[in-house]
Amino acid sequence: MARTRRSLHAPLAVALAARLACAATGICLAAGLSGCAPIALYRGPVPAPGAITAFTGGAQPHVVAGSTDAVRHFLGALETPRGAASVVVLIYGDNRPGGRMEAHPRLLRAVRKMSLRNPYKLGRGLLALPVFLVSAIVPTFDGPRDFLVLLTRVPTGGAETRVRKSLEAQPLGDLVISAGDLVTWGDRGRLWEHYVARHAALRSRTLYLAAPGNHERTADPTARANWASAMGPPARERRFWYALDAPFADARFVFLDSNALLDPGPGEAAALAEEQLAWADSVLAAGPRRRFVILHHPLLSGGHYRNAWRSHHPESAVARRRARLLEMCAARHVTAIFAGHEHMYQRVFVETADGGFWHVTSAGGGSPLYPLDPEIHDLELAKPLPEGLRVAPASVNGRSVFHFCRLVLPRGEAGGQPLALEVLRVHGGGRTEVMDRIDLLRGPAAAP
Repeated sequence: MARTRRSLHAPLAVALAARLACAATGICLAAGLSGCAPIALYRGPVPAPGAITAFTGGAQPHVVAGSTDAVRHFLGALETPRGAASVVVLIYGDNRPGGRMEAHPRLLRAVRKMSLRNPYKLGRGLLALPVFLVSAIVPTFDGPRDFLVLLTRVPTGGAETRVRKSLEAQPLGDLVISAGDLVTWGDRGRLWEHYVARHAALRSRTLYLAAPGNHERTADPTARANWASAMGPPARERRFWYALDAPFADARFVFLDSNALLDPGPGEAAALAEEQLAWADSVLAAGPRRRFVILHHPLLSGGHYRNAWRSHHPESAVARRRARLLEMCAARHVTAIFAGHEHMYQRVFVETADGGFWHVTSAGGGSPLYPLDPEIHDLELAKPLPEGLRVAPASVNGRSVFHFCRLVLPRGEAGGQPLALEVLRVHGGGRTEVMDRIDLLRGPAAAP
């Protein structure tokens, strides 16, 4: 008799769950479509306050004079007041708000575990599925967003406001660097308008530079126009790479567009990637002795995107570009690579024959966090590296938390001083604590 009741209850539970799923889908679609930012051009002030106008003749910073293509892509010097003991750089990535749910553990788990044999798991998955699908498609919720959060607990950007306010509360630095994913979709002008308004205080008080992320969609003409208006136009169309010198600290920051490097297409796409790699090698080959590379997609990662560089196919064009970048950083004695994309923190030290360099993924700027799966972590670090390079096992450290980095560059002539990188975790209410500290001039023996 008990078995008969259970057999009757199962179809009823499935039917009820299906009806609830249909209702939830209707609500989500109606709210999503009414609140979705449309594909459109940015309509705010151009250039936006804080945008870099050096390549169009504006001030801050100045273009270095020269005739070669490499120099015309090269931003000038970051000036620091005389008497200052150091240059302070704040680094973070992936602040973009929005309700995309590809890696949200609870909903994704519910969908994956749907089973016809288990009414409870089936019902839970049916309820989670419409929210998951709509959130994965609709870039952002505006008016109805708060109502949806109340019903579904869909995150609306993680802790973007919390991290941004923590950055604003820091003592005035000389430079803020973003590793990309500033907005949910770069072709949505309204999202750029929101970004410019939210970051006005931060961008008005210090120089703010960014490498484009995949959500900036630099292959799309509308998205490129929005970037040019909100962040500043590149030296030439589709060339979103540039560099900045800080002579006071004997440092050079080289910003790359990893979107172009990850494009597997032939013809113009391949030529653009080759041009960027040649440019990067030219600006890393000489100049200041402290050299930093900033790009969105990490070359080494233990996170969610295990095949971003397609390094499981070592003969692919994208995998070869990754290998060339790593070899370049080793040969040109790069101090550190800073990347985003994986919504977490991770650092490793890549050993070379005559030293090595740090690779830091800092992507806890506010987007919903990705879980740090130990198995994926091991798989990622086991990816092939060019000959002569190896990851120092003792250097591996990672946490799935909201955070930003604080880099202190001492005076260039001050020998023997550490190159301190502090990683500050951001708690609720904006409270920060140092969760990691390394000396970028030393290997993993000096790291906790």
